[in-house]
Amino acid sequence: MRNKNRVSYVIIMLILAFTMVGCGYQQIVNNPDIPEMPSTTMVTTLTSAVPTVSMSLISETTYPINPHSETEMHEEMETVINKKIGISMPSNTTIPWVDYGYYLKSLFEKDRYQVDLQFADQDILKQISQINDIILGNCDVLVISAIDGDSLTDVLALAKEKGIPVIALINFIVKSNAVTYFATYNYRNASMLQAEFIKTKLDIDKAKGSFNIEFFSGDPSDSNFNIFSGGAMDVLKPYLDKGILICPSGQTEYIQIATEGWRPEKAKERMESLIEICNYSPQETQLDAILCVSDPLSIGVISALDEVGYSKENFPIITGQNCEMQTLIYMLSGVQSMSVIRPARTLLDQTFAMVVALLNGEEVEVNDVESYDNETGIIPTYLCDPVVVTKENYREILIDNFYYSAEELDALE
Repeated sequence: MRNKNRVSYVIIMLILAFTMVGCGYQQIVNNPDIPEMPSTTMVTTLTSAVPTVSMSLISETTYPINPHSETEMHEEMETVINKKIGISMPSNTTIPWVDYGYYLKSLFEKDRYQVDLQFADQDILKQISQINDIILGNCDVLVISAIDGDSLTDVLALAKEKGIPVIALINFIVKSNAVTYFATYNYRNASMLQAEFIKTKLDIDKAKGSFNIEFFSGDPSDSNFNIFSGGAMDVLKPYLDKGILICPSGQTEYIQIATEGWRPEKAKERMESLIEICNYSPQETQLDAILCVSDPLSIGVISALDEVGYSKENFPIITGQNCEMQTLIYMLSGVQSMSVIRPARTLLDQTFAMVVALLNGEEVEVNDVESYDNETGIIPTYLCDPVVVTKENYREILIDNFYYSAEELDALE
């Protein structure tokens, strides 16, 4: 009986010893609820009288097991964490660019990619230097919003040499065969939306009479000048040809409707001239619509109209683009009819998807393979359609696309 008790005691001690190994010795010895273990000498002496015990019962114990082997987990971590995305933004003082950069960074980091994000302070040489450093840091894909799309030929030659794909974001990059894709806004569709808005508000297709309209476009030196205006003319020219729309000034050619530097004061000067030439006023010649391709132009136009007696009851339909703060004030007061914005969040989400597709060797989604030639060839492009903003929908759209904070919009209401 004594031998049996001794054997039982030794077995208990062995089980406790194995438990110490499995659960951590330090936890056990620091636990006051567990009795003091016998000395090593005592255990050794007692085990000499114990028959060999099979370990099968211990080895059959089951524990939750990770479905991936350690090797598989390591490989999975390598494929994700060791992919690095380089992002070069033009400015860290202009709020949209800061928001764009950090939003893109958050998208990639959420999926556990490494990110090298740089802001160039609107300094072309600094951006070139930063891009060079990003490339030498062995990024896997490079996303660039260029300050000057004509200045990156040499530095991007290094990206080409290293086999790093380059996505130009918003601003086109020319004279470089390293550019793989371009993601930007559909500027042509912006003026088309403005024209469609006028067409709908005037109910032109059901009209029995005619409507007077004038046009304001931007600086002819801007590379997007014809694109901004061209879409609108595609929509409205048939009605001009039929006499349903009439431009009393006769100024419909691109160069005639241009505004130097996109400056509000220049738009105001031209509107004042049109008022004098065409006798526009609430009491004389009726003006039904003014297509302004951007908000600085509409701000100047509205100022001129206000000075000759127009009010929210008789203002013509006026369009714009970019939802500047003054424009919001005009829209909320019923003076400006609409503005168009470029939906940044949608474009940045698409840019993220393009990068991920590149890294995974998948087909990259594009919707224009004809329009953008950077002097080395056509660059496959994704064009993000703009969005119409009115006083009915402005709040959610502008906050969601980094234009204004809720607090800034609250101050207007």
